[in-house]
Amino acid sequence: MVCCARGLMAAWLAAWLGTAAAAPARKPVVVATVSDLGAIARAVGAERAVVHVLLPDGQDPLRATPQPEQVLLLDRADLLLRVGGLLEQSWLPPLLAATRNAAVREALEVRRLLPEEAGYYPLADPRAAPPVARALAEALGGLDPAGAAGYQRAAAALEAELARRQRAWRLQLAPLRMSQVVAHDVSFAPFLAWAGVRSDVVLAPRPGELPSALRMLQVLRTLRAGPAPRLVLQHDYDPPQLGRLLRDRGGAQLVVVPLGARTARGEGYLEGMERLVQAVAGALAAAQKEPRR
Repeated sequence: MVCCARGLMAAWLAAWLGTAAAAPARKPVVVATVSDLGAIARAVGAERAVVHVLLPDGQDPLRATPQPEQVLLLDRADLLLRVGGLLEQSWLPPLLAATRNAAVREALEVRRLLPEEAGYYPLADPRAAPPVARALAEALGGLDPAGAAGYQRAAAALEAELARRQRAWRLQLAPLRMSQVVAHDVSFAPFLAWAGVRSDVVLAPRPGELPSALRMLQVLRTLRAGPAPRLVLQHDYDPPQLGRLLRDRGGAQLVVVPLGARTARGEGYLEGMERLVQAVAGALAAAQKEPRR
């Protein structure tokens, strides 16, 4: 019995030491610029990585300003995950200039992983997430070789679940292809293209700009003349009165959503996309029940 107990104890000790050796001495620290990237990083990094997001949920990226606490996060980062292009152009360069951490100079940039036509906010298209997850898994594996296989498995699991959900989402949004859709700006374009909508009706000429009175009138006329059902898509940081005007005078359903996942509430990328799809599908169903105005 004593020998048996000693054998069990030795086996347990060996297993515990093996587990302890597999754990990283210091967890890799990933800093993401926006919530969707933070959500993907948390899905891939799981318990082995620490993830911070620079912009709070609901923040308009084009109106963000550099903050001292963001520099502190970059000082401690092993990896920076950014979208690239116009989205971070006004506030991220000053932060990178202020940090002394050379590790974040060469960021993992989403736009370099996707085709050139990916758009201003490519993560609105769920097909953009798998390449980001795979690249992130490879980068984390370089920082934490003992966890490399786990990062790869997590990225593959996210990709598989996204593929499964996309089939259901496309069925829900199929009527959208025959609808009149007005987007506040081009940040919705990747989502609409994925859903099969080739909408060229955009309210604001460029992200971060407001439409002129003439543009509002043009869009309102287009909306009234277009087929029913009609939808207007806005982010929750866009001026609410513009969407309400198009809703009330154009006979449209107004969909107001945040940009990306609500990571502060524990929402992941999958849940953020699910919420967006359900918001649009719900408005679409409501619009189909209304008589044409």
